Amino acid sequence: MNTTILSTIPLGDGLFLRPVRSEDKALLRAGFERLSPASRYQRFLSPTTRLTDRQLAYFSEIDHRDHFAWALVSGRPPHEEGVAVARYVRLREEPAVAEAAFAVLDSHQGHGFGGFLADALAVAAAVNEIEQFRCYVLAGNGPMLAILRRRGAVVTPEEGGLVRADLAVAPIVAGIADSEQVGRMRAVARAAAG
Repeated sequence: MNTTILSTIPLGDGLFLRPVRSEDKALLRAGFERLSPASRYQRFLSPTTRLTDRQLAYFSEIDHRDHFAWALVSGRPPHEEGVAVARYVRLREEPAVAEAAFAVLDSHQGHGFGGFLADALAVAAAVNEIEQFRCYVLAGNGPMLAILRRRGAVVTPEEGGLVRADLAVAPIVAGIADSEQVGRMRAVARAAAG
């Protein structure tokens, strides 16, 4: 049976959630190119005009335990288009903590995808024994800060116009209605981690 299909969770309206795969470099590059300069700045916290081959390898060649990423896509292969990505990377110095980051195409912002991906990422984190997310967000990124605060983030000002948002994973997962979809997220996260 095709494991790619098994690891893809249908969401309706032609959207699918699945783990990022090593062959997603072109999908990630195309999605990045569709982000506005402001959205790129909010995601990378600096003016970023392109993704290098090294960055694309880092973003796609992941173990799904210490570095996990969900892709929200429209369509099915070979006609998929990226809509959003959510990822965490476990901190070596604090193994129960992972830095989390999110990017949603401008054309899909304001439709609840950021919150949905925060919840989905928490499900994967819980599977992999991550207890806390740490996010660095521009102080002016009100929509992302609102998503994080609704999930219980403790927000602390940092230098350079940034804020640090720390949030516990367990309450996020506990606040999600246990459904077939959440069960599939857990199963897919376990399978991806091997």
